[in-house]
Amino acid sequence: KAAEAARRARELVRRKSVLESSPLPGKLADCSSRDPGESEIFIVEGDSAGGCFSGETQVALADGRSLSFKALVAEQAMGKEHFCYTITNNGSIGIERIINPRMTKANAKVIKLTLDNSETIICTPDHLFMLQDGSYKPAVSLTPDDLLMPLYRPLAEIRKQAKVKTQHKEAYSAVAGNQTQVCEAVANYNYQVVSIESLEQLVDVYDIEVPHTHNFALESGVFVHNSAKQGRDRQFQAILPLRGKILNIEKTDDAKIYKNTEIQSLITALGLGIKGEEFDPSNLRYHRIVIMTDADVDGAHIRTLLLTFFYRYQRALVDQGYIYIACPPLYKLERGRNHNYCYSDRELQERISQFPENANYNIQRFKGLGEMMPQQLWDTTMNPETRTMKQIEIEDAAEADRIFTVLMGDRVAPRRQFIETYGARLNLNDLDI
Repeated sequence: KAAEAARRARELVRRKSVLESSPLPGKLADCSSRDPGESEIFIVEGDSAGGCFSGETQVALADGRSLSFKALVAEQAMGKEHFCYTITNNGSIGIERIINPRMTKANAKVIKLTLDNSETIICTPDHLFMLQDGSYKPAVSLTPDDLLMPLYRPLAEIRKQAKVKTQHKEAYSAVAGNQTQVCEAVANYNYQVVSIESLEQLVDVYDIEVPHTHNFALESGVFVHNSAKQGRDRQFQAILPLRGKILNIEKTDDAKIYKNTEIQSLITALGLGIKGEEFDPSNLRYHRIVIMTDADVDGAHIRTLLLTFFYRYQRALVDQGYIYIACPPLYKLERGRNHNYCYSDRELQERISQFPENANYNIQRFKGLGEMMPQQLWDTTMNPETRTMKQIEIEDAAEADRIFTVLMGDRVAPRRQFIETYGARLNLNDLDI
């Protein structure tokens, strides 16, 4: 079984095109379908696909062991299965299978968290940690005021693992000798972050996937979110994360474009040559290429840079309707047990205006795709049955060419004139400042 799984994994990384002899980008989370007609790739900015941990970070397993991410990768390659602790939908601790342990990014920027139990955790700044109330918060934003969801184990395991007692020394000492109170005290103990340190050293980072619940416990005693890539259907949806903003090819010569790692990864993943003249639809690995960036200024800029590249260097993809833009929501509006996703400020205000004047409601602003839970990302942005996407079409080629030149070119004067001409029409409320 292990040999067969390894063979399939190797085959998956060399499929669907003339690139059969050329490996795909390592950061590509590919789909399993071999049919380009049903396959789609989401190009996301940075690590919107989810934060990750250093390979030495220990995961608490349901069999009483703790294994590092690297060890999980090695053991599952041998055909072994693993189960972890997880917080279920009703808030209780359950057990769920671990799948797809993997290195998600090489040489990633990381931070070191120190908890009040002296445990340290090295992870990417955007990884989500579960709070006491079941919500999530990025690692870099945690403060000593945030109470983290704790892992507490059955009494039998507490007896044989003295470490659990020392982790909860304060709670344990107060009720020593009373086993029932010990369990209750441990259950009600919430960890806190006492310090956050940015590390200069870049490290390879890893993650796992936890079906259904999408969270798991670390051996350090806290619960964290698993990769947001679970918001996709692995059968036909692939994800390619880009490291920040790609080159503005309108201001760059061909030599730099050929050497740019991000553009090379993009071209290789799609199965294309760097120049549009080399375009062959039979080599295209996905028939829906979806730009999925955050709903903010940086996301809009990255989206524009990608559109500029496709328009100038892969024009056939645009002309033949392969390029799409995902439309993630800006807000989640909750009132009682009902909720709605709003895709603009206008839609949000219209829905609020329908409430009674004294109505109580909550508004959640999605600053980035990484802040969404996997189910939210699937329901709003990636589910073909419910999502909204814009297909890119060219209505006026001459005007499109002019706009790309003015807005993305290296001449400042035309861009300044454009802003002076049309800036007065802009509503200040539409600016993301």
